[in-house]
Amino acid sequence: MIDERINRTLAELERNLGNVESARKQVESTVNSFNGLQAKTQEYVNSLSTIKSNLGEIVNLVGKDYKQKSESFESDRKNIMEACNNAIHSVNSAAGAVQEEVKENIANMQKRFTFVIVLNIIILITVVVLAFFVK
Repeated sequence: MIDERINRTLAELERNLGNVESARKQVESTVNSFNGLQAKTQEYVNSLSTIKSNLGEIVNLVGKDYKQKSESFESDRKNIMEACNNAIHSVNSAAGAVQEEVKENIANMQKRFTFVIVLNIIILITVVVLAFFVK
């Protein structure tokens, strides 16, 4: 009976050892899977980090480009404003000069007109005087 109990105990022990070996293999498989998952996750994290870095560079470049274009636009706007102001000043100066020249021409014409009227009056008086005295 002891032999039978020993045999049963040994059989049970052998079954338990088989279960322990199976559990050990499952643990080992789980650990290996975890290590593989950890490696893949690390690759994913590294990729995300690279993407973040690249996006940061893009944002930086866009900011610099925007700033440069803004400054260029502002410079162009300033140059256009100065050119327009200079053109307005030139037009005002030219208009003033034309106005002065027109005033001078009108004054000269008035003097000539007055001179012609005076001459016509003198000629008329002379004709009237000659008409009354020559007869």
